[in-house]
Amino acid sequence: MTKQCENPLDNPKCKEVVKTDRYYLCRSCGMYGKKFTNEHKKLISKSRINGWKAGEYESAKKIWSTMRSGKNNPMYGKKHTDVTRKLMSENHADISGENNSRYGKTYEEIYGISKAIAIKEKLKIANLNKSRSIESRKKQANTIIQKKYNIGYDEYLDTLSDRDKYYKMVHNITKQQPIHLLENYDKRGRADMDDKAYHLDHKISISYGFYNNISPEEIGDISNLRFIYWKDNIIKQGENYYEQS
Repeated sequence: MTKQCENPLDNPKCKEVVKTDRYYLCRSCGMYGKKFTNEHKKLISKSRINGWKAGEYESAKKIWSTMRSGKNNPMYGKKHTDVTRKLMSENHADISGENNSRYGKTYEEIYGISKAIAIKEKLKIANLNKSRSIESRKKQANTIIQKKYNIGYDEYLDTLSDRDKYYKMVHNITKQQPIHLLENYDKRGRADMDDKAYHLDHKISISYGFYNNISPEEIGDISNLRFIYWKDNIIKQGENYYEQS
């Protein structure tokens, strides 16, 4: 590959000088108007992947992230068309679903326990005081169920028992609550990773609510939620907790 000409505006050898966003190019310079061979593209890709794994792009990643965040991102406020999404899906078929090396794996299996904890902590902070709407969750569930069972979400709900429908409604409502305001939220975790972890508990159990015709809205409301030590949550096993007045 030839090097970029110096001073293309003043260089008599440069032909058809073109102005870009940052500099001038001529058709006889660099890769302007040319294409890499497939073999060359593979070599470049391999080199960049190895460099990425070796941590050579850490500073560049921060710059790229800043340059392409928010309104600086070319897709900001835009959506891909159905045709584009279909093409993207087809182009990534070889690395999506079960073909993906990370399919069915946990953060711990992918990154190791220490890094997984750090990632989850960052996600917890990033999602603090945020909650997705029921409509958004339903849309995601519809996509998953459509791929897995080839039926729509509403049709899937019709296959569930009344009890399962009730539990699903309670869980959806629970996910809408600002649980970060609850005492011991900062101790929330997985029992298999932290013996001191706390779990989210429904004071009046979901099972009790179903069999006693209590509305899902009442059972899933934040007033019925608390964080308790994970072993206590297991021992509770559907029993109710009543606060003393």
